[in-house]
Amino acid sequence: MSKNYLFSLVLLVFVQSLFGQNKKQPIASTIQKVTVFLNGGQVTRLAKTSLPAGKTELVFKDISPNIDRQSIQVKGDGPFTILSVVHQLNHLEEQVRREEITQLETEKSQQLEARNVQQAMLTVYQQVKAMLEKNQSVGGANTGVSTAELRLAVEYQRQQMTDVLLKQLETNKNIARIDSTVQKISKQLVALHQRKDLATSEVLVAVSAKAATDASFELSYFVKDAGWFASYDLRVEDVSSPIDLSFKANVFQSSGEDWKDVKLTLSNGDPTLSGVARELPPWYLRFGYIAPTAYQGRAGIGGIHEVSGCGASQHW
Repeated sequence: MSKNYLFSLVLLVFVQSLFGQNKKQPIASTIQKVTVFLNGGQVTRLAKTSLPAGKTELVFKDISPNIDRQSIQVKGDGPFTILSVVHQLNHLEEQVRREEITQLETEKSQQLEARNVQQAMLTVYQQVKAMLEKNQSVGGANTGVSTAELRLAVEYQRQQMTDVLLKQLETNKNIARIDSTVQKISKQLVALHQRKDLATSEVLVAVSAKAATDASFELSYFVKDAGWFASYDLRVEDVSSPIDLSFKANVFQSSGEDWKDVKLTLSNGDPTLSGVARELPPWYLRFGYIAPTAYQGRAGIGGIHEVSGCGASQHW
């Protein structure tokens, strides 16, 4: 066995061992619940996966880029150990567009295709109408027609022209309806595209398992650009009836995530404040007595006396 072959074999084993210790495994997670504060929200995601034996780096993708890194918490259930949790931004991948945008673009394309079909049919009807208008003469220049033949020809012309005109009207209505739908879809897409694309956020969780096993995870973090505010509806039938006061909460968020079909909890707390009570430093007061010294003025009337020992002056 040559030295070069032996060296290549050792290098290959080393590389395989090195990459075997850093196996990356994407993991799909879904938002289970969100606690919305007046400023910000606490998002909780759940995920399940199968872990191989050894060390594995799980990659939680499609996370909001506006999260507070210090708030990331990962809990695991299974016979494995969580080694580290790291947050990073992936500038190589744009955020996956929301499902709503994809559906709207597909619907717009279908509507435009239907409009092309209606426009083609309208062109056909216009050509048929022009042909009927040109062929209105009955019989030749020197040949007359009977009353019965004329009646049949007129009735046929009337039926054909009526049918073409009605189809033209129906086709124009279809085109107008399609144009209205396309216009609404375009406005909605403009509103959804106003948010600039941001880098993808990822949470990398390194775990170690002695044997292959199933695992479940709970990932929670605090996101910015979210919150809620209160509004009230005041209703009354007349001056003698009781007032019906309704309290409503208006939730907003632009974190880059879809909060669809998730459990929402509203809170008026501030999660950025520390939960540890402040320790107030004690103030020590020293009391002493020194005989007052009189200055100008008669005693008890406008006189000024000073008392030392507590750092204060008194005016009598």
